[in-house]
Amino acid sequence: MSVYFKFPPPHDLTRYIRGFHIADQQIDELTIQSPPTGYPLLGHIWKGIGTVCVGDIVVPQLSPPVTHFSGQLYKTNANVRWNGHIGHILVEFTATGLYELFGIWGDELINKTVLASDLAPEFARELESRLAGVESAEGYLQCFESVLKQQALKAICAPIFISEAVSIIEEARGDVKLKELTKRVGAAERTFLSRFKKIVGVPPKYFCRATQFNYFVSVVLSQEKLPLSQLAAEAGFYDQAHFTRAVQEFVLSAPSRFLEGDMTRVSSFIRQMNEVADTHC
Repeated sequence: MSVYFKFPPPHDLTRYIRGFHIADQQIDELTIQSPPTGYPLLGHIWKGIGTVCVGDIVVPQLSPPVTHFSGQLYKTNANVRWNGHIGHILVEFTATGLYELFGIWGDELINKTVLASDLAPEFARELESRLAGVESAEGYLQCFESVLKQQALKAICAPIFISEAVSIIEEARGDVKLKELTKRVGAAERTFLSRFKKIVGVPPKYFCRATQFNYFVSVVLSQEKLPLSQLAAEAGFYDQAHFTRAVQEFVLSAPSRFLEGDMTRVSSFIRQMNEVADTHC
């Protein structure tokens, strides 16, 4: 039996969270390749043990129940292997949500998975106490929503020019130039680059490329089988070479191999663009 849920966040968490992903699946063995998405995660494993490889580095196994933060992937991919069962809830933050909710710098978690108790011990204790005795996927979702709403009462705001830049990038589906971006948000380029990378976790150019790749995947999932040239055009790539380089950067394979493989069908790691929430304080 296999159960997978994807839920949007409640209205009062949309500034910080893009969505909740819950997998409760009985399996023999499953390997998921996860490309960079531009967004960090908060996860809780209540059943099953997965092995995670980030690039060539094997992350030590986390025995359930365990709560963890996972930073953005930058210039690498991750492979997650599961055996027997998956019982896992993932909270996908907005680009600034991790920083605003927890005061955690995005660039400190790049390509890393860290126990929540090490980074946010008070939050981790409260969450774990609420999760005790929960037996259903819906129960895990309700606990996470409740504790995250409580955490939001202590939230801070990212600089307005960073929040505005993220909104512009997402609305443009990644197709925006750095000079235009800094001009529109009214920030000096050096200050903008350093603060964006510190808070979001990756440089703005890389975030633009990840956003454009996310949109390409959403086009793939929403359209019937189309020629690569048409898929590339619909996703905003200006020529075939640009498109090929972008796909190779994020999935480490040629576009045709990507489209013929299983990755586009693994819904828990495919990020379709949601409506961009108002991110101003």
